[in-house]
Amino acid sequence: MRIQTRLLLVAAAVAIPQIVGLAWWDSSSRHSAAEAALTGILTRELDDPTAGARCAADPTFGGRIERRRHHHPEPDADDVGRPPPPRHRVDPPELRVYSVTGEPRGHTHPLPVDLDTLGDGAVHAATALPWSHEVVVAARTDWDGPCGILVVRGSTTPGFLGSIVPASPVWVIPPLLVASVMLLAVGPLVRRVRRLTQAVERGEHPVAPAGDDEIAGLGHAFDRAHDALSREAAARAEREAALRRFVADTAHDVRIPLTVLRGHLTALADGPDPDALRQAMNEADYLGKLLDDLAARARMEDARPPEPVELGPLVSRVAARHTPLARRAEISLLHGIPEEPTWMLGDLTLLEQALSNLVHNAIRHNHAGGHVAITLDVDGDRFELAVRDDGPGVSHAELTRLRERGFRGEEARGRDGQGLGLAIVSRVAERHGLTFELASPEEGGLLATLSGPTSSPPR
Repeated sequence: MRIQTRLLLVAAAVAIPQIVGLAWWDSSSRHSAAEAALTGILTRELDDPTAGARCAADPTFGGRIERRRHHHPEPDADDVGRPPPPRHRVDPPELRVYSVTGEPRGHTHPLPVDLDTLGDGAVHAATALPWSHEVVVAARTDWDGPCGILVVRGSTTPGFLGSIVPASPVWVIPPLLVASVMLLAVGPLVRRVRRLTQAVERGEHPVAPAGDDEIAGLGHAFDRAHDALSREAAARAEREAALRRFVADTAHDVRIPLTVLRGHLTALADGPDPDALRQAMNEADYLGKLLDDLAARARMEDARPPEPVELGPLVSRVAARHTPLARRAEISLLHGIPEEPTWMLGDLTLLEQALSNLVHNAIRHNHAGGHVAITLDVDGDRFELAVRDDGPGVSHAELTRLRERGFRGEEARGRDGQGLGLAIVSRVAERHGLTFELASPEEGGLLATLSGPTSSPPR
């Protein structure tokens, strides 16, 4: 239900009881005033010592009191021929006579009251329904003869006997004023709500109207919701675009080793070839790494609370996992960890994937007979996890761009992939508040470090 309709119903619910109440009060007041006036007329007739004799002698006793009681002067000569002034004509009170048994005398109107309700000398009011204009008072007389009961009939029509409420229905004015005030007070609010609704439907921004009332607050709430939805939509679009780029990059990276692997497998079909078998296994390892990168990227989109991670076993696992790859590439893989456990807060899977990427790159981009070392050092409340190789290294210009997504060095890192490994390491470091640095030592090779604060062991 619309607010305007509801307000109209509320105004009607407020005004109608007032109108009914005031109408009842007006009718009751009119009846009370008329009964008092008619009782006075009847009392004067009963108190008139000659009334009983006149009633007994005159069968037409009674009738219109105005004609019997008031003298109308003759009109002036100047007024002859002029129409009478307009005025509201009402029936004057009428006196009716009945016998002690209720038989009418000089008229044909039945007795309007019950004989049993009339006491000797007591005036009885026989008022009709509250909304009726007719008012009747009656009393028994002590007169002998046919004049045993007198009845005076009158009307509550405005203008008769000076009724309490004026002739115009002014009692309708207060309810109408109440309804008008409600509509005038609420009308602007309804219009503001309608304008706010239209602005929201048209997609306008901002939509908050001027002012500091509840409607303005509702408009500001719409604006805040719009801003939040816009930010969420922009973030979702950015995530979808990043996902599309990632899927495209990963598909590109997977396509190349699959092509190479297919060639090696074709060569193996003609007979044993240790070099082709070794190359095929390397391509299979590379495909596994790409899938691990894909899983790490999906895990980074899923925010999880940090947990205590022991770095020593993490280093040992990564070294053991890459030892077969290093052995096939004729590279020596070493690792060293402190005797005391070293803990940090983070995501174990992502940290292990980041270190695996560093070790995998160091092995793949080294030469036969080279070395790769993984070390974990602790200084106070900070740790440093380093991966060093003695491969060809990179130039200073390339060093600053290695962490960029899709960049590869030209000499040692020559595979035609999209270079997601170091980009994922950079993302993992950023998520954990770690410092990720790449350096080219003077003796050659590449040094990659991850450093950050340690944490207390779990209880």
